Amino acid sequence: MLAATAVTAAMAATAGTAFASGDPAGAARAAAGAEQRVKEVRGPGRLARAAGSVETPSFAMSGVDKQSNELYLYFPDRKGAFEDRHHVATSFDAFADSIDVDNDKDGYSDGSWSLYKDGVLNYSWIDDELQYHSKNVGTAWNIYTTVLSPGNLGGGQEADLIGLDKSGDLWGYPGYADGALGERTRIGGGWGQYTQLAGQGDLTGDGKADIVARDRSGV
Repeated sequence: MLAATAVTAAMAATAGTAFASGDPAGAARAAAGAEQRVKEVRGPGRLARAAGSVETPSFAMSGVDKQSNELYLYFPDRKGAFEDRHHVATSFDAFADSIDVDNDKDGYSDGSWSLYKDGVLNYSWIDDELQYHSKNVGTAWNIYTTVLSPGNLGGGQEADLIGLDKSGDLWGYPGYADGALGERTRIGGGWGQYTQLAGQGDLTGDGKADIVARDRSGV
């Protein structure tokens, strides 16, 4: 009951902070994630997840309704499927993408980058007291056709960000706990041959974050 009360209070505080900062969509999404996290921790058969113990986190799947532009979240049910969808009743029409990260490696999202169609990049997170925070990271991110965070690439604790530009060059940005990004580094060229890039955490078991790419022939 205390946990549920804490989440309810956090959602109310989050909404107020976010509307004041002009970011109601990010706040509603973060509140839904916090609510789900408390539900899993308190629920039967819950998984023990110590910080630093999970190399491949499980995040909610996001879907945007084509007619209303409102977001729906699909949380894993830990049985190979999803729970009933969670309606985030805020328009995501201005968004290009939302990218979750798990900086403390407990398997849950504790922050997210929000990429807007006008190129603005924001970072939002909920702290240990369930208080919502949001900050502007930069602008002109619409130079990239794809932006994602497969996890920690640079050796630090926090997840990093990579972007694919229109010429096919892939760039990496080291991430920090407050969402700040370091100077970009060119990873390599020729990535325009792929139609999709994805990845979250360690897929091969070697302790390093990986990405997967689909080429134009479907491989």
